[in-house]
Amino acid sequence: MSDRHEVDSRRHELLLHGLGRLEDGVVLFALRDGAILYANKGLVELFGCEDHDEFERLTGGVIDGLGEPAEIEHAVGQARAQVEHGRDSFSVDLRIRTSQGDQRMVVVRGRLEADDELGSCVVALFSRFDAGVDLRGVDGLTGLPRTHAFLSRVSDAFSSAREAGGVPGGTIVFFNIVNFKAYNVAYGLDAGDVFLIKVANRVRYTFPGDVVGRISDDHFAVYTTRDDVDERVRRVISLLAIDHPELQIEMKAGLYRCDGDATAGVSCDRARLACDSIKNEVGVGVAVYDPALSERVGLRRFASCTIDEAIERGHIKVYFQPVIRSLSGNLCGLEALARWDDPERGLLSPGVFIEELESSRQIDKLDCHVIHEVCRAYRRRARCRCPSRSTSPASTSPCATCSRSSRPRSRATTSRVTCSTSRSPRACS
Repeated sequence: MSDRHEVDSRRHELLLHGLGRLEDGVVLFALRDGAILYANKGLVELFGCEDHDEFERLTGGVIDGLGEPAEIEHAVGQARAQVEHGRDSFSVDLRIRTSQGDQRMVVVRGRLEADDELGSCVVALFSRFDAGVDLRGVDGLTGLPRTHAFLSRVSDAFSSAREAGGVPGGTIVFFNIVNFKAYNVAYGLDAGDVFLIKVANRVRYTFPGDVVGRISDDHFAVYTTRDDVDERVRRVISLLAIDHPELQIEMKAGLYRCDGDATAGVSCDRARLACDSIKNEVGVGVAVYDPALSERVGLRRFASCTIDEAIERGHIKVYFQPVIRSLSGNLCGLEALARWDDPERGLLSPGVFIEELESSRQIDKLDCHVIHEVCRAYRRRARCRCPSRSTSPASTSPCATCSRSSRPRSRATTSRVTCSTSRSPRACS
């Protein structure tokens, strides 16, 4: 029996010796009162202390002394939320303050353990997140660099490549959680924060050592020089699939292969364009940037900025497509179709300018123009009194564009147009 006790004692000594030599910090604390029961040398040094006595004076011997009260409370809340959502461990980011007053960002990974004498305890590993990150540019929720800090680090990587006589390569990956607002509405903001932390951790762990940033609320970006970037991107998307199909939440990713002809900001924008191009395509998770995307964006901006001028100069023409009744084979109406024929750019695809006018809330301008042209055509036909019985001008229907605008606005627009194009407003009703 004494031999067994001696072996267990030796194992305990070896364990403590091993923990003490780890560069990462290890802490054991009681959940009941937050008392620190064990801290290894790595944790003491992480906080800039010479020995355990100085560490105890700095922290007061409790977990709340490891950082600012608000930071600790926020991290504990995130950890608790992760455990309550069915996980047996947690991973959070924490901003700590050293004995010299410096701030450091660390990743805290831990798990809850139960002991008959001590009660519930937490064993946690503190790892430096990135000593090179300016904490003023760090996102408080995920611990990732914000947009400016992310682009600054990518620019530094580009500069290093040029200084070495090479061309900046690698790939910018832009992630977007589509319809994330539905998750917040369904489960609350706290659960949404936990989900964002999960996304951030998954991206960071899938691209270890690469430049990872949180660009905005539900957008993340990565700069990597890995050859298997496509596989890793799909891994992030597949592992972040959630069991709430009714919310229609998807993870999308856009890739831009850097070739040295663009700045960090432009490279990130191109990755975003690729991601946005599949935003509404269900089941399509990854898109690679193509120069045609930039051309499409240029056309959309052109449409948004010049719609008034195009209507005034007659560049948007309305064509009437016959509608044939299948039973009789007779002409029963006409469908009005808008076509934008610019003198310099040629024909613009309706899929480009209609989508842009809808998103910029200018679609009513096109609706009004189409209805105006329909009424003019009706008036000309009524004046010439064509004898054909196969079609009636009153049956002419505007194109699908008109039906997408709001009903109150369409009725008001129709009233204005009919009053200005016919002696009797009923002629175009």
